[in-house]
Order: sequence, then structure tokens, then C-alpha cells
Amino acid sequence: MLNERALKINKSSITLEKAMKELTKQWIEKATENEQVAKILMQKEFPHHAVLCFHLQQATEKFVKALLIEQDVAFGRTYKIDKLIKEKLVDKYPEFSQYLSGAKKLSNYAVAPRYPNNSPQISNAETLQALEHFEQIKAAVFTKLHT
Repeated sequence: MLNERALKINKSSITLEKAMKELTKQWIEKATENEQVAKILMQKEFPHHAVLCFHLQQATEKFVKALLIEQDVAFGRTYKIDKLIKEKLVDKYPEFSQYLSGAKKLSNYAVAPRYPNNSPQISNAETLQALEHFEQIKAAVFTKLHT
């Protein structure tokens, strides 16, 4: 159930370390804002799956970009999390390749859910899957930020 998962989503919050770059911290703060909006939506009886998945995509994208910034890896404007991981992280962190499929699914929620006539019908099961992908990628990012 989404409501039960919502209660757990922020328990893995990162403590921003002083040694972390200021810009990295700012990206983490912005990602956390999207995560918190997703958490609020999950607690609703009708959680607006498309909007919820959009915020999960946004949070994931920003957490990945925070890691890239911390590692001094340049990136262009993109919402495609799978592209960022494949082109910018996998060489240094091969274990991130396991997240490519989930990242691609999350990337699909970046644009279409925001506009009429393009908004996909997203099921509760798909939302739970998006949440799982988000949690996995976020945890991997935090692991690298702390090493």
C-alpha cells in the first residue's frame, strides 16, 4: 500500500556533511523537496499516480545529479536518468548498471504526466515499482556520497 511506503520514504535521509560541496547540498535539498511531495501524495486516498511518479522521477534525477556534481562530472540538460547513469556513472561505478532499467522507467515520467492528452494511466502497481526504483537509486547515490 502506498500509505505504508510513504511513512518509510524519508527514514533514509542523508545528513549533509560539511565536506560536501555546497552545490551538491543544494541539489540534495531540491531532490528532497520532490521526495517530500511524493510522500504527501502517497498518503492520499487517491494519490494521483502520474504526478506522484513525476516527483519520484524528479527526485531521482536530482539525487543522481548531486552525485555527479560531487564527483566533478559535467552533465548537460537532461531528464533522462538512464542516460546520466550510463554515460556518466557506470564507468566509475559499474554497479550502477543494475539501475539502468529502473532509471529508464522513471525517466518516462518526466514529461508526459505533466500535460493533457499525453498523460499515461499509471496503476498503483506501477507507482510502487517507481517508488522501488527511486529508493534503490537514492540508496546507491547516498552510498557513494559517503565513501
